[in-house]
Amino acid sequence: DAHEEVRPNLLLHAPGFPTAEALRAVVTTPASLGDVWLAAADVEMLEAGLQRRLTLVSAPAGFGKTTLLSIWAKESQIPVAWLSLDENDDDPVRFWAYLIAACQSVLEGVGESALAC
Repeated sequence: DAHEEVRPNLLLHAPGFPTAEALRAVVTTPASLGDVWLAAADVEMLEAGLQRRLTLVSAPAGFGKTTLLSIWAKESQIPVAWLSLDENDDDPVRFWAYLIAACQSVLEGVGESALAC
């Protein structure tokens, strides 16, 4: 699946930089959870978000954000760059490397000059 590919050329070999396995984990869309359906209003909201530069989905833990977005991403006819972050991802270099890796999963070559710095 093109959404799950992480190319080796974006891996930096600096101390503390994430391993290929860690990088793959944050840019891979989560697996489907089985028999889960999306509410029409949620799908409409996400589809409307395609007309904007950024759509933010925000809700407390356990409200189904990841489930909603992962199912929508897998069913979508458009490329989706996935990025999962947690409280340990507050280092700017790591954040930008993760973001570039996510974008490169759908648009080859994007951000390569930034990684070369």
